[in-house]
This record gives sequence, structure tokens and C-alpha cells, in this order.
Amino acid sequence: MPPPTPQRSGRATAIVISVLVLLLVVGSTAAYITVDQTDMLATPTGDIEPGTADDGPPPRPDDDADRLEVIDFVEGTIEHDLGNRSEALLDNDREGWMRAVDSPADEQMELLFDNLQTMGVSRYDFDVSRPREGSSDDEYEIRVTVTQCFSTPVEDCWPIDGDYHTTWQDLGEDEGFELTGFEADDSEWTRPFPWEIEPLTALAGRNTLAVAPSHMEGELDNYLSMSEGAASVSDPWEVWEEPDQYLVFFADKNAFDEWFGGIDDNDGGVLGYATVLEGTIEGTQKNSASITVMGVDNHRDNGQLRSTVRHELAHAATRWAAPEVRAKPEAWWFIEGIAEYIDQGETDVRSYLRSYGMKDFVDDGLCDNGIVPSDSDDGEEISAKYGCAYLGVRYLLDNFDREQFEEVFAAVGREGKTVKIQVESILDVDYDDLMSDIGDYIREMI
Repeated sequence: MPPPTPQRSGRATAIVISVLVLLLVVGSTAAYITVDQTDMLATPTGDIEPGTADDGPPPRPDDDADRLEVIDFVEGTIEHDLGNRSEALLDNDREGWMRAVDSPADEQMELLFDNLQTMGVSRYDFDVSRPREGSSDDEYEIRVTVTQCFSTPVEDCWPIDGDYHTTWQDLGEDEGFELTGFEADDSEWTRPFPWEIEPLTALAGRNTLAVAPSHMEGELDNYLSMSEGAASVSDPWEVWEEPDQYLVFFADKNAFDEWFGGIDDNDGGVLGYATVLEGTIEGTQKNSASITVMGVDNHRDNGQLRSTVRHELAHAATRWAAPEVRAKPEAWWFIEGIAEYIDQGETDVRSYLRSYGMKDFVDDGLCDNGIVPSDSDDGEEISAKYGCAYLGVRYLLDNFDREQFEEVFAAVGREGKTVKIQVESILDVDYDDLMSDIGDYIREMI
């Protein structure tokens, strides 16, 4: 999300904002990152949950066993090992988690243990692919999918999946297998996850988990307060799916450039974003939780940061577990407009910060005949587009039943259906006439 234009006289030059458009998902700096994990390289063999290691590892095959029998043994042994590690993690048992781990995996596993405990990990299941022989004798490579939850009971959580490339060394019958590599799959759009790369601090509230780099611990109470306040504002809009808990990440500049794939933001104009992640639900990998990330260093004060948190949690609430993340470009104003509306409500337009820089753009026809994503790098123009989106949604909510708006939003903002067809069918209006009326309303309000 870009910042609103500061109040000023005339049309002074604004800060240039780097706009991130990812596959035209929403076409704005409040970017939704499309997560597509359908091209899995290996077929999983099943979930490994805590406590499944009680049966013990499979017996080691004879020296003359065929390759398939050996691979079956390796797979079963690793499944047993990971089941034990999962159980140790959930029991806060560092020694059990770190058992039989060697360099270079040791530092990564130590960091994961610390961060997962900090974030209140409540689920950590492994899904293992078929092993393949590694580059040296008795080495095996295995692709692993982790399904994880934080700070909420397993039965209530919307899980997050992450793939890892692991390597294992068979040390023989007496010593068993040793974990020597545990690396995140950096080919995924949303990697690395913050808990994979740096020490974190976290604080859980009733509806949110606020997370930041460890050096920002002194601000954590403030961040949690902002997050809880934003969650209460978004609560009335949890009408399609009910989030278990909002994961709200507060990033310094370095983290903002790296977490969840990072943001191309050389000018510091992107304030935050929300992303839908996938998770394994009832055995099927599908869109699940939405995470939000705030670029703390890009905000001028706490008031602006608080507004961004409300805006991004509004995205999370309205797009939580959305079946289709590739919304059409013409649906952009619905997605950004409702986020602005949840943040601002029915505020006096004269106190709406984006209104200060809108008038000239609106008079020039910026939002006539449709409100589409801006292809400009002019910060004032981008901010004006967000303002038009806000007023467009406000017009709909003032002139139609909320249930009608929710039905339209579900179709175009969550399911990726064609805007014109859905609006005309559900609202029983001509779409072009509606957009003309909205354009007149925006001119009147500004």
C-alpha cells in the first residue's frame, strides 16, 4: 500500500513509489503474492505427525537387498526420525530436536527451534517425498513439506506449508541417520519465511500474533496493540472465512526486502502488503492463511503505521483462504476499496488524507469510466487511485444492501469472476451506468 499524499498546495512533485504488480493479482503496492505450489517435484508419502514415531524405525535390510528395499528402509527411517523431532519441538525439547544433526544443518535447526518456540508453534507435521541417492556414498536427499501452525490450537488453525530440501547421511547400523542439510525451497514465491532467516521476537494477543526482528523487541507491545485494534475493526468483515489468528509481521528495511520474497521498494514508498499462503487442510494443499507485513521504516509516524495495519488486516480478513488469488485487474478497486473502507469507515472526506491530492486528478478524469490499477510511477496519482477505490466502495455500501456487496465481492474479489457480469447480475444495474454514477459521486465528494 502506498502512503497518502501529504496536504499541500498545487500539484507539487511527489515521492516516486515503486509499484509492484505480480501477475496482475491486484496490480498495486498492497500486493497479493500469487502462491502456486502445484508443480511439486516429488509425490508426498503422507503426513508425519507427532507421536507417530512410537512404532520404531523399520529394520535395516540385509547387505544384498535390492535398491527398492533400501529406499523403503531409508524413507521409513526418516519418517520415524522426523516424527520424533516434531514431538520434541512441540514439547520444547531442544535436545530431542537437535539429535543427530550435523553441519551445515545445525545452525539452521537451532534458529528454527528458537523462532518456532518464540512464535508458539502448535503444529509441525512433515510430509516426505521418496528419497533419492545423494552425491556421496550413503547420502540421501529428501524433499519435505512442513505444515505448521502458531499460537492457536491445532483444531482451530489455518496452517502454513513450506517445502525444504533435506540431506541425510547413513552412518551405519550402530549410529543410524544424521541430518546434514535442511534448506528452504527458495524457488517458492513467498520464501524465505521470517522464522527461517533471523532471530525473531513475538507477542500473542487475543486475535493476533505480532512478530518482529529480535532487535525491535522494545516496540512489540506497541505493535501488538496496533494489531489487536486492527483485528477488531476487521472482525465485522470476517464473513467468508473466520481467521484463527492474524499473523502480523513488522519489518525493518532489511527484513522488508527479504521476508516472504521481499518487495521491490528502492524508494521506500510501499508501506505494507498482505499475502495468501497455502496450507494442507484435510489432506489437500489449498489457499489458507493470509499474512501481513508492515515496512516500519517507511512510515512517518505511529498514526500512519496504525492505518497501514488496519488496511492490510482488512485484506487478510476479506481474502482469507480465498479460492482464487488471481483477481482480474478490473476488480482491483473492490479489493483496495474495501481495505480502505475498513480502515477509514464513513469518515468525513475532508479528513481523509488521500483526498488532499485527489482533486486535480479527479478533475482530469482519472477515475471516470472505471477505476483500474495505475500504471504510473507518480506517487500522487497512485494515492489518488486508492482514494477513488475507497469512494467507489463507499458509494456501493451507501446505495446497495451490504449483503449484495458481499456477494459481489465474493465473486470478483475472492473467486476471480468477471466484474461486469457479476455486478450486473447481482446488483441489477448497467455496469457502465454504475461507474458513471460513481465517477460523479467521487467528483461531488472531492
